[in-house]
Amino acid sequence: MNEGRVYSGMRPTGVLHLGHLAGALTNWVALQEKYECFYTIVDWHALMSDYADSSQTRQNCMEVLLDWLSVGLDPEKSCLFVQSHVPQHAELALAFAMITPLGWLYRNPTYKEQIQNLQNKDLSTYGFLGYPVLMTADILLYKADKVPVGEDQSAHMELAREVARRFNHFFGENLLPEPQTLLTPTPKVPGTDGRKMSKSYNNSLYISESSESLWEKLRTMITDPAREKRTDPGDPGKKPKAPKKIKLEKLPEVDPFKFRATPEEPTDPTNPSDPTNPTNPTNPTDPTNPTDPTDPTTPGRNPGGNNTGSPFTPTPANIAAPEVPLAAAPMDIPEAPVPLADIPDTPVPLADIPDTQVPLGSMPATGENDVIWMMLAGLTLSLMTVAASVMLLRKREKH
Repeated sequence: MNEGRVYSGMRPTGVLHLGHLAGALTNWVALQEKYECFYTIVDWHALMSDYADSSQTRQNCMEVLLDWLSVGLDPEKSCLFVQSHVPQHAELALAFAMITPLGWLYRNPTYKEQIQNLQNKDLSTYGFLGYPVLMTADILLYKADKVPVGEDQSAHMELAREVARRFNHFFGENLLPEPQTLLTPTPKVPGTDGRKMSKSYNNSLYISESSESLWEKLRTMITDPAREKRTDPGDPGKKPKAPKKIKLEKLPEVDPFKFRATPEEPTDPTNPSDPTNPTNPTNPTDPTNPTDPTDPTTPGRNPGGNNTGSPFTPTPANIAAPEVPLAAAPMDIPEAPVPLADIPDTPVPLADIPDTQVPLGSMPATGENDVIWMMLAGLTLSLMTVAASVMLLRKREKH
């Protein structure tokens, strides 16, 4: 008994694989007993991705037809034909292209997936982008009620229904039906590498393939994901191991305005590579270091010494100037630095600083006085820098 009309098609890209058999052909054979079926070899769809070389298209159409007949499709019960032999497919696709927004095509997930996986082909063409529009024309040309397709074609079917609604909105209600999707019990068959079985991915098991060739491909497939080594016992019922989860600990919040002093490392007197070791040749304060600036024999460092190669040219004035030892210098240098803790932490408020600005009109205009003002400004800047350094050291001492 005829329960409606069914349409579906396959691209002639070569011999068919087990994905076609389990995902479509088995269902097609069963549907031809209940529905009026139209099954098409869609050669124009094949040209959308293989346009650069169409020499095998005719032969591939014959291969597809032989596989169809071998699995049980009956020409007495179903209409089997080639798409390009019916020019109305292309004419209706052109009419649908006039009303289909580009945004619908760019959002197609199958289009994005094919662009990423088929890097060896240039698929940035209007024909490949408009693949769902031609598919819609194939279905609606025969006003099919149901379309048996794989799960990956569900997005195309939704777009076909959107185009039918849009066409009916512009040109009249109920002119075109909204076709429904018929998914098979196993709509998506994985290939030898775990991805969807496809000739484009080179992971297919073909219907007409010999048993020896099938065995060579099956030997390399992973049947038990839980086995980490070949010597591990297999258990097909065992679920794959879940990936290890990395526990991320919350990092402590760091105040960028808190300064922490780096602890001083102790000096190792037995380590000659220690930069704080007095006998380290890289230590500039080492008396035995030829580059020591305090060493009287350092070339170019002691103007009063008899150093060889010194760039300093002695004159009577500087020769007569005796060198004063550092210990005898008339300076009150404390033997130990004052601890930071003894410095009172009483910053002077800005309001207490007298506002003694000198008017510009009262500033001396002579060149000598200008130099004096510049020196005073530089001294003020130096004092401010020292004050800021002291405040920074206080903060480090507190933390």
